Amino acid sequence: MIMQELTRQRMARQALPISALLLLLLSSAANADIFVQCPRLLDGISTKASRNMTVQIRDKRIHEIHKGMKAGEDDDETIMLEDATCAPGLIDAHVHIT
Repeated sequence: MIMQELTRQRMARQALPISALLLLLLSSAANADIFVQCPRLLDGISTKASRNMTVQIRDKRIHEIHKGMKAGEDDDETIMLEDATCAPGLIDAHVHIT
């Protein structure tokens, strides 16, 4: 039980920078699709992270999430994340207004 909680906390810490990366990729102007290969992916529905998933971004939006590590065509960009947890669609809404 304690190991599960520690793993969950570690995944949450890793998910935030990856969410920021996906937001940056979504805001960039590009005609080609972007394929982000994720060793672990949190979908917000399942209680466990999915393994070896790919997030496909098209027209600055998440177009599709594929099972397995999928690469794009010649014009597409492929980003392979080595040891990260992706959380596509998750937005950090925690702010402090002073």
